[in-house]
Amino acid sequence: MIRLIIFDWDGTIAIGAAEGYLNCYRETLKKLNLDFSGREAEIRNLITTGPTHIQELAILFKTKPELVDKARKIYEAELVSDSLLKYVRIIPGTGALLARLKEKYVLAVTTGTMHAVVEAVLKKFNLPNVFGQILTHHDLPDIKLAKPNAYMAEQILHRQNIRPEEAIVVGDGSWDVGMAVSAGIIPVAVLTGYLKAAEARNLGAKFVIPDVTHLEGVLNQLLTD
Repeated sequence: MIRLIIFDWDGTIAIGAAEGYLNCYRETLKKLNLDFSGREAEIRNLITTGPTHIQELAILFKTKPELVDKARKIYEAELVSDSLLKYVRIIPGTGALLARLKEKYVLAVTTGTMHAVVEAVLKKFNLPNVFGQILTHHDLPDIKLAKPNAYMAEQILHRQNIRPEEAIVVGDGSWDVGMAVSAGIIPVAVLTGYLKAAEARNLGAKFVIPDVTHLEGVLNQLLTD
């Protein structure tokens, strides 16, 4: 019986954030009087592979380390502004889905973004704050414990006193599926982010759905398995 649902955030609940993060970097470099156009490909790659913006900024400003702290402050301010939020969308029905799920399951989030960004998206779309636990990469004692390491999922299981077989992970990236597999949790892949259906299944996803609003079908199927 499923008791816990662990959601990824970007690409799963908040759709389109990657372009928003890119725009936040654009605005940050502009405010530092630096060129963005020549570095767009590099920054896109950092957004895809970087575990936190702190690590991303260290790489981006490796030749100008004296600017890292100033860039971080600017970037973090952009993250909770329209520079990001105007790109983010929520699939219709997501709020109602979360409210229904809260009645039956413990809900949690694992994400690479900051708590403040999650809170800003919830506020913008009037989404219910139904999450019993939100664990970000910024909360980790060592960034090596970030997804696809099992650590984040295991921390949530431990705090909620729930066994792996009583949980599912819902995410859009290979790192989400990898975390679930490593922790012995059922992986559910959504196709609103980085993964294609065949790739998700090859990685070990037990279920592949178009988007998060189809999740109740998976949960109903698990009840009958």
